[in-house]
Amino acid sequence: MNGRRCVILVADGARPDVLERLLVLGKLPNLSSILALGGSYNRAVTVFPSTSGPAYLPMITGKHPGDCNIPGIRWFERSNGQGMPIQGKLRSYVGLGSRFLRSDLSAHTQTLFEISPGSVAIASALAGNYNTKTLSRYELLFMFAHLTGHYYILDKLASYDIVNAVESAAPVVFGILHAIDGYSHKHSPEASVTHDSYVALDRLLGIIVDRLRRKRQEYMLIVTSDHGLTATTRHLDLAEILSSFGCTVYAFPSVLGEWNPKAFEYDNLLSSVDCICAVSGNSMANIYFRNGISWEGITYCENLQQVIAGLLANPGVDIVAGRSLSGGIRVFSRRGQSSMEFDGTNVIYSAIERDPFGYKNMPIGIPIDLAFPFTYDTDYPDAPLQLFHLLQSARAGDLVASATEGFDFRTNEFPLHHSSHGSLCRAHMLVPLVSTSSIRSKYVRTVDIFPTILEYMGIPSDKLELQGRSFLGDGIAPFRS
Repeated sequence: MNGRRCVILVADGARPDVLERLLVLGKLPNLSSILALGGSYNRAVTVFPSTSGPAYLPMITGKHPGDCNIPGIRWFERSNGQGMPIQGKLRSYVGLGSRFLRSDLSAHTQTLFEISPGSVAIASALAGNYNTKTLSRYELLFMFAHLTGHYYILDKLASYDIVNAVESAAPVVFGILHAIDGYSHKHSPEASVTHDSYVALDRLLGIIVDRLRRKRQEYMLIVTSDHGLTATTRHLDLAEILSSFGCTVYAFPSVLGEWNPKAFEYDNLLSSVDCICAVSGNSMANIYFRNGISWEGITYCENLQQVIAGLLANPGVDIVAGRSLSGGIRVFSRRGQSSMEFDGTNVIYSAIERDPFGYKNMPIGIPIDLAFPFTYDTDYPDAPLQLFHLLQSARAGDLVASATEGFDFRTNEFPLHHSSHGSLCRAHMLVPLVSTSSIRSKYVRTVDIFPTILEYMGIPSDKLELQGRSFLGDGIAPFRS
């Protein structure tokens, strides 16, 4: 530790195009000042699923959600592994279930809050120093905001706590603001009240910079998002579609149902269904199938061809992926198929006849970790690597489905969402990334934030299993606050 400090603000659901437009219009003067004084701006790629909770993990662990064994905001525990007492094998991080996000992390995953003691998380249950009283306060406010639409109250409390944490000696402050996402869901990403939340974020940014300047503190400030989002024009009931194939399906209840601790107390549930549909964000889903009389063990995509074809016959289902009997991964869309296979050294991505993502300039048989530049400017940035990492989780579905832009997979949300996220599409996967440090490369992921923080603060990372890389470049940018 070298005495430096980091502040990471996560503007849940902030879209890069909206932020850029407001910058040009002069609505974000503090953000503009950071850029004028030597800061950097990029459109970074988030993780899949592109949804809150899982998409926070790369910033505080340096890993993709699948490698943290968190494949979505809803998932099913196939094995006899851990599960919370109320929900057993069925996990949802909506409402009270969010408390279990940190304890559900894979055993070998370390968070920023363990590596940098004294660091704090605001409006998130991811830090171990979050006491029950503080957590309950946010849970109640989030429920109130969700039911009434008054998300600004939630962000006011978070902003107050973030400023107090900046005033303290916390080496890292990780703060989440939820209003942009909330108003985007309730109204639209372009609603005036949504834009007002970007302006409120900018005001908070000005206060933070002023407080750090007064303390003569050497610091790095990062402003980003966990996902983008798009307007929802059509809601599909994915469970109903699966039922039409002859499956007996269990789907997670409505949001209000998930906030009820008794929602998952179903006798003999697992013996009465043969398919479980777990939707995240609402444009992504993990789908699980009973393998004979047991839920343990994977059902491979070769044994699910009729289901895959049936899903893709619906225009709202864009991408379906699953594990193969060969040990690799298969990806399907109406455009084509592809595979990801381990050749002993690299995971190789290859289109089968036509590419399912429509990639036109992708080299044949390219390692997925080298494919990023070839996919960044496409409709599916970084999709092969993202799918590969997700399907490393033992908790990931037998099939993973990604929705077509404009569609989502749930009809029973309350209140009904007018925008969605979670999918592999470009508008969900790209997020703004502002930093007072130097970002030299165009090709940046949110998983790069964690190693950047460690390098900036002088924390050794050689013994950590990091999947990102620091974007500090040749040194610290000449930011002059």
